Amino acid sequence: DTLPEGPVAASWAIVSDDGDPTPGAIAFVVGPRGPAGPPQTLSSFPRVPTTLSGSRAGQLAMTMRASGSSAEVVWTHPAIDGPLTWRLAKRGAALVGRGVLPLAGMWTYRATIEKAAGAVVLVTGTASLAAAS
Repeated sequence: DTLPEGPVAASWAIVSDDGDPTPGAIAFVVGPRGPAGPPQTLSSFPRVPTTLSGSRAGQLAMTMRASGSSAEVVWTHPAIDGPLTWRLAKRGAALVGRGVLPLAGMWTYRATIEKAAGAVVLVTGTASLAAAS
């Protein structure tokens, strides 16, 4: 069997040695990338100017206009058992990274922005995506 072209997600859940369930997921695109759609401004709390490079499921880039050295962004979707994690790196005055959000619908993200001297800022928000075309 072959995978269909477009964004794909695989998720899993294991039980760790101490008995806690540990979910995970990976997402990727099979074949050529489809159109991303227009960029979108994401809502967040606290307010951190954040954009996503498109409005359709698939490979996307995230830009957070925040001071910091890096960020880890954990994405969740009700149809995927585990989280998808992106790393954002400092690029000029912003933190930028890319990854795949494989499904249409409402995504929730939690970003941990690493600042100087070990301080962190937690940012939460949502993104709404249309189906890949």
